[in-house]
Amino acid sequence: MRPSFTSLAVASAFFLSSLAGAQAPLSTDTHGYLDFIGAKSGAPTVSGTGIATGPYNAKFGSSAANAAGKTAFDVYCFDWLSNAGDGKVQILTFSDLVNQNGAVATALYSKITGSAGASNTLTLGTLNSAAWLANSMNAGVQGLWDEKHVALWNLFWKDGAGSPGMPGEGNYRGITDPNNTGGALYWYNQAVANSGFDASSYRIFAPVDDQGRFVSNRQVFMGQVTQVPEPASLALVVAGLVGLGSAARRRRA
Repeated sequence: MRPSFTSLAVASAFFLSSLAGAQAPLSTDTHGYLDFIGAKSGAPTVSGTGIATGPYNAKFGSSAANAAGKTAFDVYCFDWLSNAGDGKVQILTFSDLVNQNGAVATALYSKITGSAGASNTLTLGTLNSAAWLANSMNAGVQGLWDEKHVALWNLFWKDGAGSPGMPGEGNYRGITDPNNTGGALYWYNQAVANSGFDASSYRIFAPVDDQGRFVSNRQVFMGQVTQVPEPASLALVVAGLVGLGSAARRRRA
């Protein structure tokens, strides 16, 4: 049975409305409000620190009131020195950050590369590796969240010898796992090997104040967004539906 023009139009309308009601930010969103909920259920903590690892839950909306009514989605922190909290955010692509497109991206770039113990460099490959780890946590075994998240943090921090390691992190890299895969350092190396990961659906949520200025003492998060078709692609879909409808009417005539 061939679908009717009406059914195709309804399906198209449903698709567009589902994007409008998406709980994660849309790929076209650039600003909004991030309502931080906390560590995802079952998230482990790094031994001796109380720092939660793995995915965190947050809600996103155009305002605090709007975000409160949304469903939570997963976010990941890569700025381990700052406290998490609610507030306004500017959404950056990885290219925005690496190329320092705008004042907020420039300020965040400086924080990541200029802090004591920071890596002093930031590339798309590093961010892609971080997204690979986030994706691995999302799809992988919960018991490995701590090691993978420590590996993610270590992508952006180096010890005095230039090796991966957060300032004062002691033996975090030596954390072991049930599968004896070598702990956080193993996952660090795996992430580096996957620096070509397709992270096009990931964005950075940079905290800003009411004037749109970067807030350096608030946590920076990374998370996935809902992809919105490019205008040209959407126009092709609409044109195709119209063409199918016209053909159907001609057959009935």
